[in-house]
Amino acid sequence: IDFEGGSVFHAHYAEANPALARDDRPIRLVRRDGWVGCGGPSASLAFSNEPGPATLVNLTVGPEGCFRMIAAEVEVLDYAQPIFPMPHFKSRPGIPLKAFLTGYLEAGGSHHLAIAQGHGLARVEKAASIMGIDLIAL
Repeated sequence: IDFEGGSVFHAHYAEANPALARDDRPIRLVRRDGWVGCGGPSASLAFSNEPGPATLVNLTVGPEGCFRMIAAEVEVLDYAQPIFPMPHFKSRPGIPLKAFLTGYLEAGGSHHLAIAQGHGLARVEKAASIMGIDLIAL
């Protein structure tokens, strides 16, 4: 968390969509000497996301065990760590960072997020409505 810059660094061991990768940097294949559950060497992709507008979505469980979605429109920042061995990016929410983080935690936000390019909160709202899932938009 970069409180001074109002942004959050996101990274994951390997799971990511290469279609989100920056156009100006190569996607790298990284050797992994161990992978959870596989018991041997494997490989994963490493890249940073293309800067621009994006939408974060988290599917979690709300009160009484009901599904809940948490969504926010963010800006993926122009940020890359060329030797970082996993998918990564920095995002800045559309509201002050402390309010975003507090809202996310109070809504029950979990560890894994999905990200899509473009501001798509209206589509997330429609999907939540169709599925009858509570949505908290930050």
